[in-house]
Amino acid sequence: MDAEQASLIKYCARHPKVETRLACGRCEKPICPRCMLQTDVGARCQECARVQKSPLVTLKPSQLAAVIAVAAVQAVGLGAAWGLLFDEVRRLWLLPWLVAIGVGYLIGEGVRWASNRKQAPELAWIAALATILAFGISVYVGVEFGNGRIELIFRDIFNIFGVALAVYMAVLRVRRF
Repeated sequence: MDAEQASLIKYCARHPKVETRLACGRCEKPICPRCMLQTDVGARCQECARVQKSPLVTLKPSQLAAVIAVAAVQAVGLGAAWGLLFDEVRRLWLLPWLVAIGVGYLIGEGVRWASNRKQAPELAWIAALATILAFGISVYVGVEFGNGRIELIFRDIFNIFGVALAVYMAVLRVRRF
């Protein structure tokens, strides 16, 4: 290696043991390939790139509160309706799963609507928890106002699979691009 090539080799500002010939296009700080961020105007260090989250995946606290409120109202309303119809629905083959998928779909769509079609990761959790809450409310309403027994409802793998389908549908509706 001659003197000219040796002068081109520098060490990364964040990783002092890593040799590099790259530099930030703005501040000219030496950066290694792990530190480099490719932008529209060239390679930049993390400080100069100013990477921000997309507005599509960020929620303001007020938006998050609205989404949680809508999900809670939906969980109570759909859960009560699900519970009142629980005994009638269980009599027909596959109808409980279709009702569960419908509840998950409606909760997922409600969360999407309340968030203005955003795709923040916390929305999937909210939709899933609201769907599980709706099932819990349906069990309570079914036991209180119907002739269901709570131990049979939770032991039945058929019901658990239906709730899993409902949660899957709710999360799928929220995460849809």
